[in-house]
Amino acid sequence: MATSMIPQPQMLNNRLRLDLSNMGLTSIPTEVFDIIDLEVLNVSNNQLSSIPEAIGRLRKLYRLDADNNLLTSLPRAMVSLQRLRHLYIHDNTLTEVPPVVCSLSNLEVLSVARNPIRRLPDEITQLTKITTLDIHSCQFDEFPRQVLQLKTMMKLYAGDCKFYMIPDEIMNLEHLWFLHLSLNLLRTLPTTISHLIKLWEVNLSKNRFETFPEILCELPALEKLDISKNQIIRLPNSLHRSSNLKDLDVTGNPLAYPPTDVCTKGTSPIIAFLKEEANKDSKDSNRGHGSGAIGGQKADDLLSRYPSVTTDNKFPIVDFGRLEKQSILGRGGFANVIKARHLDWRQDVAVKCLLTCKLEGSEQEVLYSEARKLNLGNRSDYVISLLGVCLEPHLAIVMPYMENGSLAGLLRDVDVPWALRWRMAHEISLGMTFLHCQNPQILHCDLKAENVLLDGDFHVKISDFGLSKWKTKSRVVTKTSPEGGTITHAPPEYFKDINVVPTTEFDVYSFGVLLWEIVTRKDPYGNAANSALIRLAVMSGQRPDMTLVPTNLPDVDIVSQLMQACWSQNPEDRPSYQDCEDHVRAVSKRTSKEDILQAIIEVQKIKASNN
Repeated sequence: MATSMIPQPQMLNNRLRLDLSNMGLTSIPTEVFDIIDLEVLNVSNNQLSSIPEAIGRLRKLYRLDADNNLLTSLPRAMVSLQRLRHLYIHDNTLTEVPPVVCSLSNLEVLSVARNPIRRLPDEITQLTKITTLDIHSCQFDEFPRQVLQLKTMMKLYAGDCKFYMIPDEIMNLEHLWFLHLSLNLLRTLPTTISHLIKLWEVNLSKNRFETFPEILCELPALEKLDISKNQIIRLPNSLHRSSNLKDLDVTGNPLAYPPTDVCTKGTSPIIAFLKEEANKDSKDSNRGHGSGAIGGQKADDLLSRYPSVTTDNKFPIVDFGRLEKQSILGRGGFANVIKARHLDWRQDVAVKCLLTCKLEGSEQEVLYSEARKLNLGNRSDYVISLLGVCLEPHLAIVMPYMENGSLAGLLRDVDVPWALRWRMAHEISLGMTFLHCQNPQILHCDLKAENVLLDGDFHVKISDFGLSKWKTKSRVVTKTSPEGGTITHAPPEYFKDINVVPTTEFDVYSFGVLLWEIVTRKDPYGNAANSALIRLAVMSGQRPDMTLVPTNLPDVDIVSQLMQACWSQNPEDRPSYQDCEDHVRAVSKRTSKEDILQAIIEVQKIKASNN
């Protein structure tokens, strides 16, 4: 291209600018690099496959726009561009952030969005002046933790990255005021997000939230929140405390509370409604009641008769009459589980119904305890959560319906690809770590494949962790008793003392047996004649048959060693769940996102064929 064809640089905002965008360039004219006073260069929307080393001569360059090209790297000579503040290289074919970017110590704005980037280099933490980072629509396997060390960050675009969770360390971004996380797979937010006292705008649209993340109510500067197109049924009354919230988008959610006529009027009416309901709760509480538990309906009779359920934790009350029964999912000694359709929410739910129709004394506390533990599940991606409780005419707990059933059923019917098996094992360890870290601590006491449920994308949801008090009425008497703990997964100390108090090591032992189930797709002690033989064998040190564990698989040795450590005869020799998570994560991380997606497709095809 002749020099005469190059547009003349223009002074704009006191900076010398050259615009070569949308010119169909396959290379940058060499004459450009003679304009040594150039401060802004725009070569976006061309066909550039590379940028020449000569760009290093433009030492006064303040901004470079090279987005929407075919770049696979950047030249090393860019290390000379130490005045560069803005770099836009989104919409290229970069598989990594070019190493030279990490040497641009004065960089403030970096956009690498919509590139097939799988990870960020550790050296990116050298960008100690970065204020805006755009990683939208990259291909990370998990949230890049290097981002959490960029403590000068003010704006973060991280939408459409398929993130399942945001690490607790997000609290390190103390200057963050803009957070964009739309089009991910989030169900919860870390409680540490409350430390971001400057957070002004948050976008959580098109995720998988089933409950509103109440931690957002603690953000003092929050003015704009988009949480549209999720699966949220109810907004918490505590949202009215967000006194600066001016723009709230909750459209596209199956909201039953506040009423539709309130939600359609916009932010101010919603906040006013929630504030009014919160004031009612406060007044009722002063009279010894808690009507906020049932969304403001007149129910003093219920509240007075079920104070532990309604007053102590203000659980949402579900009208049993709005549940249309579809099928029975399971039967137990004290409760049945049914699949139902909530006629107002327009979604399928799982309903655990007590077989008795009276809720008195200890039974009331059983329901309260179960609901309280399920309510904690709203804060973990890997524990089943609470949607509400029914009090009359049937006593029930309402939970999300898991369309892929239990892990036991899946392993029985499908030879699940290893990439997906390892992800499930890792998610179980994360869910159990969450339960053990609660205060007071939650022990499962019956962890097994039947109690691990799978959602539509085969993500793990640990269930039945709140039934321990129900089970005290029925000790283990058979090999697989759904009413009591499962003898095949119980540790030896359980058999030595009928009055033994369960500990964390109890659950760790069960995890070891569960890992064996995942690896072998077999029932432990499947050839045992009766439960008494299993009891004696476990007490003498026998364990599930290790000859059934395949030996020709990558990483199977790590898992085999872990399962054997978990079921050690001496409880003190067993690892913690944090240790278990470390080991299983190391195995799971060796599989790519593509491997897992392919595994899911394969499992879905097999399930469809079987059906």
